[in-house]
Amino acid sequence: MKPTFYITLLLALLTAAACENAQSTSENSILVAEVEGERLTREQLANMLPQGLSKKDSIELAAQFIDKWIAEVAFYKEATTKLEEDMSSIDQDVAAYRRTVVNHLYETRLVEANLDTVVARDEAEAYYNAHQENFILSQNLVKVYYIKVPVQSPALAKMKKLIGSQKPTDKAELTNLCIQNAESYFINDSTWLFMEDLRNEVPGLKDQPDVSLYKGRVYEFSDEAYYYYLNIRDVKARNSLSPFNFEYTGIRKMILNNRKAELIRNYKNELLSRYKSKKSPTDTTVLK
Repeated sequence: MKPTFYITLLLALLTAAACENAQSTSENSILVAEVEGERLTREQLANMLPQGLSKKDSIELAAQFIDKWIAEVAFYKEATTKLEEDMSSIDQDVAAYRRTVVNHLYETRLVEANLDTVVARDEAEAYYNAHQENFILSQNLVKVYYIKVPVQSPALAKMKKLIGSQKPTDKAELTNLCIQNAESYFINDSTWLFMEDLRNEVPGLKDQPDVSLYKGRVYEFSDEAYYYYLNIRDVKARNSLSPFNFEYTGIRKMILNNRKAELIRNYKNELLSRYKSKKSPTDTTVLK
């Protein structure tokens, strides 16, 4: 199996590819290499090469690409010969894969063009209430005020006092102090967090048992560099029903996935009905 390799064209090819932005159709179709009818053209090779290479680097890289192309094509040609008995099965697999890829792309386009992506809150709540068994917590959730502040911060005492307060005005003051002094902080009454994520953030919390978690509990931990203040604002224990607000994003995704499936199913059923209506009674019976 001897490939035809037009090495005499290589220098001219690379010089043109590096220096010219426009090439004629006839120039682009110049043959660079051929293996048993499989052809590599000047244009194809030029598209493989990165822009901005020196003339010397372009020649060396192109030679490597051509050698690799010849080896790969030669290997494929020999494989199709040696695996002749398997080619029918391979062709079927390739055709099936192509159909899957084409169908997936078409489904994506249909969904993009036709899917209603607005999920009203009452629809999400209805889904939540109808499928509560799917929203049982596997770990604890908490709402917290959390502060990580350097040990030398002048606002330590004030922040320690404010983090346990329930007053809205104190929350605003605490937030301002955090902006000015804290390494990191989380002051939010509405967002649920996994307790395990919080444990990973606060070193001293890892040794605290779950039974010590309750609403209103204030923790204080420290190491050589930081103080960690934590106020547990609310708790949802594992094995209890997860809050709707915590699950809303996932619920919306599930509703949209159901809509996508229904849209594609209905469209395929419509195609089936349309196809059957064009068939004779005999042909329609065969389809059943």
